Amino acid sequence: RLVTLKDLTEFTWLVPQQGSPSHIALARLMEEEGLDIHDAVVESSCIALNIELMMRAPFIGLLPLSYATEYAARGRISLINFPSLTQLSEVVLYRRVDLNSPAPLLLAQCMREEAAASVTQGDTSIN
Repeated sequence: RLVTLKDLTEFTWLVPQQGSPSHIALARLMEEEGLDIHDAVVESSCIALNIELMMRAPFIGLLPLSYATEYAARGRISLINFPSLTQLSEVVLYRRVDLNSPAPLLLAQCMREEAAASVTQGDTSIN
């Protein structure tokens, strides 16, 4: 079954640091459910630490899907069926035109490819 936020109120949450897009999206989602993100949370932006904590104690945490599936496949953590944070689907890239580094151009190309793939797969949340 799909787990709701209210089902998880007994657990301590590992949440991204305040001010991050993930934290803001989760706080908004929790607020919509009448919950407060500040109840029983540990703020951490270190994925390795979060995974270690989740392996040792009953924490609920947000992880990038690639990490979550990798560690779940190893039997190190368990995944729960939870609605995605669709507010996180928007990614914005800012770059300085006076800097001639290839990294932002490569990132922009990757973002265009991912957006095209998402639209092809029927994800209409890409604008």
